[in-house]
Parts: sequence; structure tokens; C-alpha cells
Amino acid sequence: MQTPKAKFVHTGDFRLTGYINLKLLKKDPELYLLQNAFENISILADLKPAIYLHTNGEPIGEYMPTYSQMIAYLQSIDIPFVPFGVSGHANQTDLLYIANRIRTKNIIPWHTFKPDYYGKLIANLGLQFVYPKNKESYIV
Repeated sequence: MQTPKAKFVHTGDFRLTGYINLKLLKKDPELYLLQNAFENISILADLKPAIYLHTNGEPIGEYMPTYSQMIAYLQSIDIPFVPFGVSGHANQTDLLYIANRIRTKNIIPWHTFKPDYYGKLIANLGLQFVYPKNKESYIV
């Protein structure tokens, strides 16, 4: 017997007609993956057993006052907290190492304030650095 695939549900969907509701979610919780917003955290008390996978959504970290509230609430309702995110950032050395190892045909800057600086570093590796133009599409 095959295990059914989980369905993705967002708490905002509960207000919409034709979408999953909490009653159905509670009936077969193993069939669903719920994306929850912090303002709806109280509904989790009714959805046990559960695991809270925190994927860097808000509250993002300990510097946000609601982060400690989230941790305390999850502990109070016995739902394990599992940090499950990545920052998406790499340092310059790692980026250059990866670019040099992959040796792709073109490299397009992404999420940088210094495209010219990185363009020169990439060119020094003998790789092509493409500067994207505003409102132009690219096939990658």
C-alpha cells in the first residue's frame, strides 16, 4: 500500500470556500503539511501530534520579540520546534569556489550590491559574467 502524498495548506485558506478546513485537517493530519503564520499560532494546540518546522519565516530569529513567544508557546503545548531553514547566503570564497568547480557557460549576479566587483572576480577565473538588463528575459 502506498502512502498518500501530503497536501499543502496555508492557514489563510481556511477562510476560503472549497479549501481544506481545520476539521478535515484534524481528522487526517498525516495527509497535510500546514504553512502557518505566527498570528495563527494558537490553532496548533488543536493539531497534535505535530512537529513545527521553522523555515526562517517570521519571527525570523531571537532578535524579534515574537520569536521567544513562539518558542514558549510551542513548548507549552508540547510541539517540538525544529529549525529547518537556511539563510541562502554564502561567503565570497565559497561562491568563487563553486563557480570555478561548475564552470558554467554564463554567470548572472544575484542578490548582490557589488555586481561589478564580482564580475571582475569571475572574469579572473576565465568565466563569462552576464550583466542582466532591466525588463529583459533570459533563458537559463
